[in-house]
Amino acid sequence: MRRGANPTKTSQLLIATWHFVMAVIPLGWLLWNLREVASEDDRAFIGTVSWVLVPMVALYVSAGWGILKWKNWGRILALGLNWINVLAAVVQMARLEIKGGISLVASCLALWWLSMPAVKLMFREMSKSPSPRNP
Repeated sequence: MRRGANPTKTSQLLIATWHFVMAVIPLGWLLWNLREVASEDDRAFIGTVSWVLVPMVALYVSAGWGILKWKNWGRILALGLNWINVLAAVVQMARLEIKGGISLVASCLALWWLSMPAVKLMFREMSKSPSPRNP
């Protein structure tokens, strides 16, 4: 592997952190709205939304953990989640929401890093090794 093509620990940490942030934001929204539930309709809405948010939070946390541990399944999960996020960000941008642009740029950077040949190779090598090594 060329020196310049080596995926760094910093890049790995940044991409994992992005996935943890993508888990914390909806979880924070859910918890914030749970404490302000005024009516039975609001409670029903929050309950319905939580059926989608809680599994997505678990998937983002799993992807972040997989990336930190250099697990190939974490890379594949992160690729899928970031493609979903790109689509959602495009919809947000069509509504002229600035957070859509931020999310789009961050997800595209994550997709780019996760798709780099050196990164793919590192994930494959580290997933096969029986004992954890530091790259």
